[in-house]
Amino acid sequence: MKILMLLLMLLPLVSASVVINQVLYDPVATESGGEAVELKNTGSSAVDISDWIIASESSATDATVPDGTILQAGATYLIADEGWGDSKDDKSWRSADHEEKITLGNSDSGIALLSNGTIMDAVGWGDVEGIEESLYEGSPAALVASGKSLLRTQDTNDNSKDFIESVADFQEGIPVPVTADVIISAPVIEISKSLNLAPEGVLSIRNNGAVKVNIKLLFNDFVYKNFTISKTAISLDGPSEFVVEPNAEHKSKVSLRIPANAVPGKYASTLRVIITSGS
Repeated sequence: MKILMLLLMLLPLVSASVVINQVLYDPVATESGGEAVELKNTGSSAVDISDWIIASESSATDATVPDGTILQAGATYLIADEGWGDSKDDKSWRSADHEEKITLGNSDSGIALLSNGTIMDAVGWGDVEGIEESLYEGSPAALVASGKSLLRTQDTNDNSKDFIESVADFQEGIPVPVTADVIISAPVIEISKSLNLAPEGVLSIRNNGAVKVNIKLLFNDFVYKNFTISKTAISLDGPSEFVVEPNAEHKSKVSLRIPANAVPGKYASTLRVIITSGS
């Protein structure tokens, strides 16, 4: 009797190791047959997930895992929409472990993983005001682009921290999330991010490097709908070719001479800044 009680006490701890690992709720190819939910056993023991349920905004029993399903430690279990084999975004993705008609919302939605009526895990995406409370943990994750998936990187019981937007990946094998911190240092040459002429503006070019640089400015025509203002209408308060010394900044006042026959509107153009090392 004591052994039985001990096993019953340990069962929830083992079950809790199964989490929602990846969700593709907005596939590119089709909404019918292309959605998928991947479970993962993050524990060290196999778990019987027979009759576990995926609940969603559309149904309290959107998918049910078949009897006799054992999820080994470290392994994944793929639940996909009916027709997955023909409709999945990437034909190289593996076959689903279980196909069933599922309906996942593309915004302000979520899913929960239940065992015998107990919520084992949940993930929501979008605005918290539009999601059932049982379908997310902490705060919902941010929405992802069509064709991208929500991928778990950790388990803090807060979807906004635990899931990231990722390239959907349902290949064979055990998934290992990979993230990269990309740090962009201050560029050697800093240029104004944009230039708004109304009808004049200031272009700034700063040289943070140790050697002087040669700069050449090339303007293009301005276009608004079917109307064009020639680049010859641009004037500078200095030359279009100049040198910027090390740790110095050059500013050019740029003006647009508006032709008398110009049609009112927001004209767009581009400026190319050609940079070469000074001698």
